[in-house]
Amino acid sequence: MPCRHYPQYPESRPHSKHQRYSPAAHAFGLSIGQCLDEMLALCSSLGMRTKNCGGYAGWAEIGSGEELCGVLVHLDVVPAGDGWEHLPFGGIMEDGKTYGRGTVDDKGPAIASVFALKAIADSGLPLSRRIRIIFGTDEENAWTCMDYYKEHEEIPCTGFSPDAEFPVIYAEKGILFATLDKEGTVEEDKPYIRNLSGGRRANMVPDECHAELVVPEPDGSFVRLLELGASTIPGTHICAGGPVVKVRTTGKTSHGSTPENGVNAVSNMMLLLEPFM
Repeated sequence: MPCRHYPQYPESRPHSKHQRYSPAAHAFGLSIGQCLDEMLALCSSLGMRTKNCGGYAGWAEIGSGEELCGVLVHLDVVPAGDGWEHLPFGGIMEDGKTYGRGTVDDKGPAIASVFALKAIADSGLPLSRRIRIIFGTDEENAWTCMDYYKEHEEIPCTGFSPDAEFPVIYAEKGILFATLDKEGTVEEDKPYIRNLSGGRRANMVPDECHAELVVPEPDGSFVRLLELGASTIPGTHICAGGPVVKVRTTGKTSHGSTPENGVNAVSNMMLLLEPFM
């Protein structure tokens, strides 16, 4: 399927019942800021108390009482990537399903939580605590939204996170980012890797990897052997010109929790280059 490119987020609609926020309040860019604005506007129109926390996060609340119960969701998503059959940010409904980036993780559970609170409020059920939905906007990256919230807002005494496949998933344990370094020297008259990069987020199986190889002396046999190795790895492209050889491997992205559903383009690059390095 050819690559398609879609706008990141459609133009937001104004709401008379909720304050609009200037782009300066969008801590992580206009698109995610607009998404937070829209969610808070919806909650406000449903009769909930709302607050935008400096553009980093927001909350919507019902009930009364000294204690606070938190429902932690997030509105940001991993990059859409390519190869979509439906608009990644179109929210298309088909055969009883909604298609789009983040419909499961975590915009679907977030909007379900909003209308669950609305149903509780409309039911007249007496509440001994306040219930607050906390909307994060940086969960897929560095969680700085929650750092900001903890510094400036009330901490719930209890809570849960309806993230992704709730109720099977109901809590977040965090994520580990590791950096591996190795010192070495470049051997004269031998090919070496000048640049190598791949992946869009740490919690996604990388679907693309790029490498630049420097060949000190023009060596057609090296390129031919590289092309021979590439022929065994689908989706590999080589561009040779002068002393620099550019290599691109492709794969299939999937969530980091289910790597078996993806094809790791970085691993493919390592398989290709290992015999030559």
